[in-house]
Amino acid sequence: MKKLLLCSVLSLGLILSVGCSKKEEVQNTQDSKPVTNELTNNESVDKDEPKDIKEIVMKQVKMIDKELNTYEKKEVKLPPIKEGWEEQTLCLWSKDGSPMKLTATEADDIGKMDGLSSAYFKDGKLIFYKAPFSNHLFENEKMILWMDENMNVLDIPTQNVKSAEIGILKITKERISAFN
Repeated sequence: MKKLLLCSVLSLGLILSVGCSKKEEVQNTQDSKPVTNELTNNESVDKDEPKDIKEIVMKQVKMIDKELNTYEKKEVKLPPIKEGWEEQTLCLWSKDGSPMKLTATEADDIGKMDGLSSAYFKDGKLIFYKAPFSNHLFENEKMILWMDENMNVLDIPTQNVKSAEIGILKITKERISAFN
């Protein structure tokens, strides 16, 4: 459990420090991948359906939050990683055994659990990760947008995007495994 909590704190530190690094080989993550909105035979075209990936994912996030009380909720408390620190609380909401939302309290510099991160899933895959000071959109396990806390798209160096993507996916999987 200590290893899991230490990894979460280190991942958060990586995410926060990477966002503050200098610009180099900047990639606009907004332009990195087109979105396909293919319809199946059973679907109809909805004129109010959002057209860009940010709108699509945020619509899904809002729907998950709206339906949270219909999902099965589990909570796990992890022991503090340092003496004097507070324990971390993880909450997982699932539907038919598939994760829908995962939250984790996040420690500040003195170990007080003042922050909260949230991960949202569709078909068992991460689609949105909200950290205390940033937001990240995913498609097929790849980060496609990195935004600030106000949802403004950021230009982040490619190597930092990849590093954060790996860290976010890893910590999310570790946190889900705490419920098994």
